[in-house]
Amino acid sequence: MRRKLIVWELRKLCSLPMLPVFLILCLAFNVLLITGSRYGEDYVRYVEEVTERIGGQMGADFDAALADLPQSEYREELISQTAGATDIFEDYDAAQISRLYLDIYHLSGIPAAAVEWKCQKLQGSIDILAGQDASLSLSAAGMTKRPLMDSLFKTACHAVILEGMLLAVLMALYSCGCEKLSRTAFSVYSTRTGRKVQYAKAAASALAALLTYLFLASATVAVFTLLWKPGAIWNASISSQFNYYVVVAYKLPFITWLPFSVWGYLIATLVLGAAVVLIFHGLGFVAGLLTGDAYKGFLAFLSFAVLNQAAMMFSENAGLWLLYQSAQWLPFNLWWFQPIWFTEMGMGAVLPWQECWTAVFCALAMLVLCTLTGRHFQKKDVL
Repeated sequence: MRRKLIVWELRKLCSLPMLPVFLILCLAFNVLLITGSRYGEDYVRYVEEVTERIGGQMGADFDAALADLPQSEYREELISQTAGATDIFEDYDAAQISRLYLDIYHLSGIPAAAVEWKCQKLQGSIDILAGQDASLSLSAAGMTKRPLMDSLFKTACHAVILEGMLLAVLMALYSCGCEKLSRTAFSVYSTRTGRKVQYAKAAASALAALLTYLFLASATVAVFTLLWKPGAIWNASISSQFNYYVVVAYKLPFITWLPFSVWGYLIATLVLGAAVVLIFHGLGFVAGLLTGDAYKGFLAFLSFAVLNQAAMMFSENAGLWLLYQSAQWLPFNLWWFQPIWFTEMGMGAVLPWQECWTAVFCALAMLVLCTLTGRHFQKKDVL
């Protein structure tokens, strides 16, 4: 019987007129984002063709093979960017990252000790990357960070996950509050299933949120692939020396805890993004059950998001680094730092793979909140 209820609730959500409109608008917005940062595409395609012909691992053999290629407007530029490239991870010391954070942010006490311990753990990952010559991966050469990686991860993926989060919250709020909106609560809650129908609504709206997120993610990646045509660049290391992230005015290598290709990093990002979407679905459902109203529930969600960001900004501006590091465990900050997932994630992170541990922590917290809220809902007067 519960399976039939889930299917029925799922059909109800899928029949909403706003759903296809929202998806079309999101996809159109994502296309605009991708096309808006689309410069240097001819050079990226040239680098991809070179990778197909002579390989994508820089070094003496690569330099010689590149010099033998036919003259073109991009060959000299590529030669200047790759000539004499060396492995930047071979003698790289992770302690210089912790020293940079301590100097920039004047860390001391527990926050400083946590950052130093995390960077010590990072050295093992650097050694693995050095053993694989990951930094010698050509990727898209000088166009790797900007625009290619930024367009994919900082822009497209960031937008897709945010859209999935928003849609998950809206679906959760509508699903748990639609009986009140349509004035059918008396009829539904007086049946044998009664208020337990909310379990089916939670399952159906979570499934619908996940499916719509997967659709948006797949469609957006397909558009990116169609426009940029990365080809062999998908197999390049995400830790290429041409990729980096910026801390204040300093460029740091893109060091991941385990080696990733660009394609592998994309899959990992979208999978963790799905977990974030489900976490926000739980947050929306809790808000809907507590307030008993979709509109009030959405205001409660927005208030939480604002407070989440305010806590991070206030602690950063005030130099309250222990509070700042604690705020990284909140769900909205998990999404905020998505462009540097699976790296050491800056001064605010204190554990290896912190984004994964944060997702686990938030998921467990949402599970507890949903359980407690469900019990409260079973007892309170909802009419």
